Amino acid sequence: MQKMMKEALRNYPGYIKEANLLRQCAPREKTHENQALHIAETRVLLLETCLEFLDSQERFVIQKRFIEGLTWTQVEQAYTEQYNNVALATRTLAAYQTRALKKIMQFAEQHRDIILRVFSTSTAA
Repeated sequence: MQKMMKEALRNYPGYIKEANLLRQCAPREKTHENQALHIAETRVLLLETCLEFLDSQERFVIQKRFIEGLTWTQVEQAYTEQYNNVALATRTLAAYQTRALKKIMQFAEQHRDIILRVFSTSTAA
């Protein structure tokens, strides 16, 4: 489940693009495209909800590491720029990531059926 959620976070930008595209292209009647749109929008909503449970530092690390795919060195540099030249060691940032993933997994376990249904179908990106 944790592997699935990490992959979902990595695909988050693709899910947003997919939902936007399908929203523009989906016909008005019920079709396969409308079902795909519903899945894409649900993916985005679930990931946004996960991120809302995180504090700003946890969200920052998850955004940089998983969604943007930065290395730890790049995350350190971005953190220093974002937080007014406050530098943190990789170990501290990794602790934020661990704490964030625990919160995300807690949410995922509470909504296991929905998570499995939505993220086990073909992925975007």
